[in-house]
Amino acid sequence: MLRFLSAYLQQSQVAVELRVEADLVVPMDPNRIEQALRNLIQNAVQAMPQGGTITLEVCDTDEWVALHVRDTGIGIPPEVQEKIFSPFYTTRTRGTGLGLSIVKKIVDGHRGRITVHSCQGEGSTFTLWLPKMNREVFGVREAPEHEKSDRFGGGR
Repeated sequence: MLRFLSAYLQQSQVAVELRVEADLVVPMDPNRIEQALRNLIQNAVQAMPQGGTITLEVCDTDEWVALHVRDTGIGIPPEVQEKIFSPFYTTRTRGTGLGLSIVKKIVDGHRGRITVHSCQGEGSTFTLWLPKMNREVFGVREAPEHEKSDRFGGGR
């Protein structure tokens, strides 16, 4: 995806830093998560009209994998942060106001959540919280302790 966006990023004078912890496994639809990340990256570029840096960071946080998209842009006022995930809400003269609502829908569809932290003049961080592989969510139930041995005295 970053290779695909490289000309757009270079033209916008935006550098990208990628930080990924190894060996993280998340059950996901890669096309939908790519769409969500692409929307967040495009918003970040638009928030940095003079250029800047986007940091993409993937972290393991016990039950979740966190995908952070951090920019060095203008930031989002607190009163706007409450509305940004609503369909058709936009502060721009161009655009439909659907980008962030689509991102939220994608993340919700993965049983995750999205958060935003922003300071005006310092930039914003959008975080996609995606659940790690959970046996119950995906239909493989872990046997309770009292069911782990069979009737013949051996373990399963």
